[in-house]
Amino acid sequence: MTELFDTTAPLPAETRDAVFVIVPAFNEGPKIVEVLSELKKDFPNVVVVDDGSSDDTFSRAKSAALHVLRHVINRGQGAALQTGITYALSQGARYIVTFDADGQHDPADIARLVAPLSAEQCDVTLVPDSSAPPTTCPAPAA
Repeated sequence: MTELFDTTAPLPAETRDAVFVIVPAFNEGPKIVEVLSELKKDFPNVVVVDDGSSDDTFSRAKSAALHVLRHVINRGQGAALQTGITYALSQGARYIVTFDADGQHDPADIARLVAPLSAEQCDVTLVPDSSAPPTTCPAPAA
């Protein structure tokens, strides 16, 4: 498959500012600050949804992220993602990326995901693993 856009170029600042990174977290206290610190280097709008953690995930996230939401009980990853997405849309998000709280994802992959979206080449991108190129769904015909 031929790439239609450069997935290695850095994203312009206005694009990075329009990206909201949703981080659902459940008992990720030991890793959450490190993950958030890496994300915030390039993306100011990181939204953590603490999904009823019994450890210090919420307090650690509050110390490291601007947008931190909390479920008082564990509702599951799907509910945490929905809470984060709903919040991001209410804040004017143009692009939404979901990201694991445990450090298994590479923040550099976010630019690979967003580049085809910002170039209006597609409406959705997925990266099954960090070695794979983004899979895109074509944008609908105008």
